[in-house]
Amino acid sequence: MALLRGVFIVAAKRTPFGAYGGLLKDFTAADMAEFAARAALSAGKVSPETVDSVVVGNVIQSSSDAIYLARHVGLRVGIPKETPAITINRLCGSGFQSIVSGCQEICSRDSEVVLCGGTESMSQAPYCVRNIRFGTKLGSELKLEDTLWTGLTDSHIQMPMAITAENLAVKHQISREDCDRYALQSQQRWKAANDAGYFDNEMAPIEVKTRKGKQTMQVDEHPRPQTTMEQLNKLPPVFKKEGTVTAGNASGVSDGAGAVIIASEDAVKKHNFRPLARIVGYFVSGCDPTIMGIGPVPAISGALKKTGLSLKDMDLVEVNEAFAPQYLAVEKSLNLDPSKTNVNGGAIALGHPLAGSGSRITTHLVHELRKIGNKTNMPGLKIITVAPCDIRAPAPNCPSDTSPTKATLPSSPSILSSNSKHQPRNLSTASDFGCILHRAAPHWIRNLVTELTGDGDKENSLQQAHGQGFDPPQNEMIKLELTNPEFPLAQTFCSSEI
Repeated sequence: MALLRGVFIVAAKRTPFGAYGGLLKDFTAADMAEFAARAALSAGKVSPETVDSVVVGNVIQSSSDAIYLARHVGLRVGIPKETPAITINRLCGSGFQSIVSGCQEICSRDSEVVLCGGTESMSQAPYCVRNIRFGTKLGSELKLEDTLWTGLTDSHIQMPMAITAENLAVKHQISREDCDRYALQSQQRWKAANDAGYFDNEMAPIEVKTRKGKQTMQVDEHPRPQTTMEQLNKLPPVFKKEGTVTAGNASGVSDGAGAVIIASEDAVKKHNFRPLARIVGYFVSGCDPTIMGIGPVPAISGALKKTGLSLKDMDLVEVNEAFAPQYLAVEKSLNLDPSKTNVNGGAIALGHPLAGSGSRITTHLVHELRKIGNKTNMPGLKIITVAPCDIRAPAPNCPSDTSPTKATLPSSPSILSSNSKHQPRNLSTASDFGCILHRAAPHWIRNLVTELTGDGDKENSLQQAHGQGFDPPQNEMIKLELTNPEFPLAQTFCSSEI
């Protein structure tokens, strides 16, 4: 749906992602979420007392305090005890869903500032023994259950998530060679981005204990940039004989968290927050759980249809890399341009800590949009990924009550148009962006609408505007747009699979 009230991202941070059993194995999901939340509050200059609600996503409740997770995160970072908190689970879309839920609270005026996030400690997923609480028979064998493994298997279809990717490989005729080649690309792109410092602004470093003493962890641990094609080719298929999924071309089991703080336009003005992105709506789609990873296709297609845009309008694309064949099936179905997709690597390199991925993708895109905009000064810069909410925003140097000069107004015809007089005006969809701007945009955007339409006639509007988050079979779409007087517009969709 489209949001009828201005909602802004004012801070976004994430922890480095730890490898399975790696540097973060002794930190609970709550611990990591605390690090990310504390860093986000500091970066956004948001006082804990101003936060009205805490929403944190978590999938595998792997620690003894997990049932209190969101509540404990809020209390630990100094948010008043009267402030409510909720822990949510939309599987791999949980980090995204935290943002959607926060938007809903703000739009209903239940909250003005919401701390959102997603966190996962897959390393701490416990073993359990079932059906012994009320006694066992003499001679009964007790079986240890790996809750991590069972959690990654859909009991409804009796199928591990990786087999859903194998199903896509068969359906879309994707070879093992294709998968390994793509996995190598993900590693190489992560290395290039990391070497260039592209992840620095989003990181919340963590002090960890090692055999050599304490050290500060500020780089993702899971990537293997030294990987070669020969090494990938030698790895055996894990789930299916003659299959495509291997340990080298699947997303990594890992640990990590992210935090995104969102605020209403009123709160941005009141507290003088620095807006990074404006959220305008969200989109959810379902798909066949036996081919779970194809979800980004209907999600992206549906969002583009509602917004009146096409993939050709996009400059960058993000689709979470649950498994190489899954990503390639999406790429093939949507005819994505590889040169514009996942340009800084994805989950095959970084790892995929379930609920943490939605927050990571959102956080990365917020900072990536600002970096690209400052570097290229490109009008109409657009990014698309699959996820659960639709975002756009004014930049830090453009207060919501300040109008930019005419020389810096957005000029991309694919985004701005005064010729939409006869377009339908359905407030229930994200396509009615012109109306959303009139109702909830900062003053300088409203002034822009008035200038584009002459007298501000409501019949005129801006061009209709502008995952995994999902639990099988749900998928979600998130759209992010960065607006700055110096680099007018940039938009994003974000996606993630289990």
